[in-house]
Amino acid sequence: MTEGDNTYALFVPGDTALIEGESVEVEAVDEATKTLTVTRGHIRPASSHAAGTRIAAHITFWPKSWLLNLSTRSSIAILDPAIGPERWGDFNARFGADIVQSNSAWDGLLIDRADPDQSWLIGGSTARTIDPDQSNRLITDYSDFDNTWNTGLRNYQQNIRQRLGSGKILFTNWGIENYDIINGNNYEGFPREEGSSYQASWHETVWGSIPNIGSYAQWMDNGIKPNLTMVETYEDNSSPDPDDEPTYTSPCASPDFVPNYRKMRFGLTTALLNDGYFSWEYSTAGHGALCLKWFDEYDNAGQGRGYLGQPLGSAYQPFGMTFGDNQLLGGTFENEAELGHWRFWADTDSGYAATVSLAVGATPSGTQSARINVTQAAGVDWQIALTTHAPVTLIKDKDYTLSFWAKADRQRPLSLWVQLSQSPWTNYLSANAPQLSTEWQHYELITRATGSSTQAEFSLGLGQTEGTVWIDDIRLQEGSRDVWRRDFAGGTAIVNATNETKTIDLSGTLRKINGSQDPGVNDGSRITEVTLQPLDGVVLLPERCDTATSVLNLESGQWQQISLPCTPPVNARTVQAVFGDDLNGVYGTDWAVYSYGSANNTYKDLGLNGVLAQGVGYWVIHHNGTPATLDFPVGSTQTMLTPANQCVGDEGCYRIPLATQSGQVQWNMLGFPFMNDVALDRLGVVTNGGPCAEGCSLDQAKVEGIVENRFWHYGDGVYEVIEGRGLLHSWDGFWIAVLAARDGVELRLEIPVE
Repeated sequence: MTEGDNTYALFVPGDTALIEGESVEVEAVDEATKTLTVTRGHIRPASSHAAGTRIAAHITFWPKSWLLNLSTRSSIAILDPAIGPERWGDFNARFGADIVQSNSAWDGLLIDRADPDQSWLIGGSTARTIDPDQSNRLITDYSDFDNTWNTGLRNYQQNIRQRLGSGKILFTNWGIENYDIINGNNYEGFPREEGSSYQASWHETVWGSIPNIGSYAQWMDNGIKPNLTMVETYEDNSSPDPDDEPTYTSPCASPDFVPNYRKMRFGLTTALLNDGYFSWEYSTAGHGALCLKWFDEYDNAGQGRGYLGQPLGSAYQPFGMTFGDNQLLGGTFENEAELGHWRFWADTDSGYAATVSLAVGATPSGTQSARINVTQAAGVDWQIALTTHAPVTLIKDKDYTLSFWAKADRQRPLSLWVQLSQSPWTNYLSANAPQLSTEWQHYELITRATGSSTQAEFSLGLGQTEGTVWIDDIRLQEGSRDVWRRDFAGGTAIVNATNETKTIDLSGTLRKINGSQDPGVNDGSRITEVTLQPLDGVVLLPERCDTATSVLNLESGQWQQISLPCTPPVNARTVQAVFGDDLNGVYGTDWAVYSYGSANNTYKDLGLNGVLAQGVGYWVIHHNGTPATLDFPVGSTQTMLTPANQCVGDEGCYRIPLATQSGQVQWNMLGFPFMNDVALDRLGVVTNGGPCAEGCSLDQAKVEGIVENRFWHYGDGVYEVIEGRGLLHSWDGFWIAVLAARDGVELRLEIPVE
């Protein structure tokens, strides 16, 4: 079939084609007579067809398989007279749901190949054209097909969910962002060797917003629970050609095979930045059936699973990550001279119209901003553009960070790119268009230059739709701050997602895993900083606790308010495991441990199986007649810290959330988490807004009506009031009062280690 200068082969020898319910294999094509010579009954039995029945080529992406049409333009057939006419997606949803409901062994369904916008199959599969409704009409603009595919995919998933209810799992692979239907998304083959995913850069895949798919962070925030979102890292990211014979071989069976430990660590630590799952496999061909490996990072080189414990907070960027100079002149738009560093263009010949001016009024970074008012648009971003006059310099394979403040009068996209300022207008840098909202937001987009130039120009594209956009403080800087850290009760995960070697100050002393697989990295050494190669990660451990000196003498017959100054091993955190060898007799008769619940202001007997945690205060008593000595199990570690701007300690703080209660003072029974003493006036309080959003001392927090500036600790039969320069000691449990005047405020206590 020909359109203009382009000729499209609808069929070629070797194709398989569909005619009603029969599939045939194409042996020859006679273009002159428009006749196909085929082998009948290929896969399905041959059957008769009326003259004029439409025929269309199957599409193969994976060898020896066909893609099935979920779009709303697919054919309709009657498979069950009781059901009536239905599309393939309707049938398959019914079929799949019936399988799950008929057998209790099924927990749910994985919907593979659930990604949006399937026009990419032209050039990415056997498809030369796509004929979604078997009309034999040539399509060259597939935007409508993409939309009908996305609609059909949502209908399909929604159909299954309605049939299965909320109790079964629906999980997708690179799925469209139907957060309200799906229990998470699989990021297959991520990260690739160059750090990106199939769809976007590392930063956009983890923290950004991949169009129609969503990022790892967005799926973790929005997917329905249980949320199975997963990072699936491959040793080998290649995949078979659609025309290949499928082969399933792997070098893993060889005793000489050594996996790419750096790539595995990069994937694992990327997953640890949020609460998703992780899998390492050799490749998409065969998955784990051919090769699964167990890595030192999985169990601390044989010390036990779960050693990292629960996260202490969200991932954050360590201090000290810097950029190069801003290459964009006039990006703060504080006056007409700054706006003069930019040129503005709208393609009026094609029906686009817009103006640019300075908008007076406070912005997050100044007193004026650039306001672009788009009055006519037809969907093409570059046909309305704000572009720099001064040239931009780029170096191939370097990371660059685009950052800016923006808002719009409605939700809308914004495009950003850097291209050669003359023919052939080569694009060297671009980022997925962020969705602007009606409130000022700061955007930070990290991407990698695909070429070098000293005569490039930076542009913002706004031709997608009408409306008003405000822009301020635009920056283009060499470098990336994509170094991330997340702290856990039993260790720390750090990721270097940049293209450069980075040295990270750890704000204290940590240990490397003492492993055998990659001893150049996991050598067991004690470090205060760590150097990571590009696209690498590492899991670090806290220092060991000196269990010989980490002890508390406990008098018989006296209640004592205590805490945990060390972190017990993950498999030894119950009352029995920590104190069972220290306190003789029968639990509940001769000794007991209680906690306090701020939610209902009641005490709870933990029992032998109750789990102990740091930062929590406990009551303990025993009746052995002689003093007892409390200590920690072997393998206990020092308390993990979280560096933060609000912390007064150079090595970081231990954070404890504080409970509040409407209209009255709320008491919290907390635990001091360190072996060394700390003066009370070193502690701070941080709130989610207001005067202590950047941190307050206890005295300041008392003035603001947030918390009392003194604590109460019970020991040796009396309460001790701790205030001012008074000390918190190892093993101390204590009371702190959150004041009623701060009802509704979220707050936490920051305890420095020194």
